[in-house]
Amino acid sequence: MDAAKEIIEKVREDEREKVRQRVKAEALIIFLYAEMKRHLNDVAAILRNINRLAVELDIDNETLKRLERESEKYVEF
Repeated sequence: MDAAKEIIEKVREDEREKVRQRVKAEALIIFLYAEMKRHLNDVAAILRNINRLAVELDIDNETLKRLERESEKYVEF
């Protein structure tokens, strides 16, 4: 009987650990989504600044695309 109780307790502890891990994972996912949204807001602000400058300085879309391609050599992946 003691062996059965030990097995049941082990199963319960394993289930509790799974729940703890899931809670931690969900918290991390929430954080990562929030970080992603902050970065998307930053990207949107940068694009607005680029477009504002392009309009102010009469830079056409073709030139903007060329400049974007040129910028890729400064990006580290």
